[in-house]
Amino acid sequence: MSKSKVSVQFTTILLIVIAIAVILRIVNLGSREFWYDEVLSLLLAGGQKNAYQTPGEVPVILADYKPLLSLPIENSINDIVKTIANLLKGLAAEPHPPLFFLTQHFWLRLFGNGEGAMRSLETLFSIGAIGSAYGLGSCLLGNRGGLL
Repeated sequence: MSKSKVSVQFTTILLIVIAIAVILRIVNLGSREFWYDEVLSLLLAGGQKNAYQTPGEVPVILADYKPLLSLPIENSINDIVKTIANLLKGLAAEPHPPLFFLTQHFWLRLFGNGEGAMRSLETLFSIGAIGSAYGLGSCLLGNRGGLL
């Protein structure tokens, strides 16, 4: 086999692996229950972190937080302002980037707060990160370097 044919096959295999990884990520968005950190993200993005109590030494029963997992009803501008104010108050002591939670708040308003909707924003960001990594790799190392 010639060197160029092996190179094309290797590039094709890399593209197929990336495509399969992206497809599996999208297909499995809503296939499992919320994890604890996702529940905390949902509480924070919904502006309800202040109602959350840090658990003690006992295991956490996520069903206890079910009433807090629904997004607050916003029928007026005052309700929207109140929710955003609660969100910002919850972000005050949060060590994580606030822009993500603000973005997630508006994302959840558009798509709901189910498992798939909750994880879809992170999936979109991760697919964008794959594209960015490819762009950087291809600039520095060429097309195959970007795919690697």
